[in-house]
Amino acid sequence: IKSTVFSSNLSCKRSESVFISEAKDFELLKDHFIITGVDKAQNNLSFICRHYYLMNLEEELSSTKTYVLSDKTEDVIVKEHAVFCKKYKIPVSDFSVPFMHMIPKFHKPKLDFRYIAAGTRCSTKPLAKILSGILKLINTTLRYSDNFNFKFKNTSGYWIVKNKDEQVSILDFLNNSS
Repeated sequence: IKSTVFSSNLSCKRSESVFISEAKDFELLKDHFIITGVDKAQNNLSFICRHYYLMNLEEELSSTKTYVLSDKTEDVIVKEHAVFCKKYKIPVSDFSVPFMHMIPKFHKPKLDFRYIAAGTRCSTKPLAKILSGILKLINTTLRYSDNFNFKFKNTSGYWIVKNKDEQVSILDFLNNSS
């Protein structure tokens, strides 16, 4: 039996070897399956039928108004991003658009997927980082303003929770005060 060893570091903390009887078999596997990570189990991989995977992605993309079909090419879109960023002196170093993928949620009773728009190396990343910083500053300002007003009005108009710990402590306070 002929075998080829492929080294894999995909979401693994250590290098592992996968034995494939023929390189053709591996290509055949890639032709029919998508190999992806698993939600809430970062060291696990899943094999999903390529047709089923693409059908689910298409359904997700067409079921929302967040994404719209464009007749522009990726190059045209990226050039538009670059022109916009240049106008505001924002440097652009990556010239691609975000892509969509999904990972299965095997921890759910019914099979479901987490859809991810990945833009780690795209032309909008510098702009997104700037916008994120601005929104965090606005959020912090609103929180401080409301904390100041709370001292005089004894009511809060600010209802954005930072994390679950903050929410749990508020619930504990309310439970203990009754």
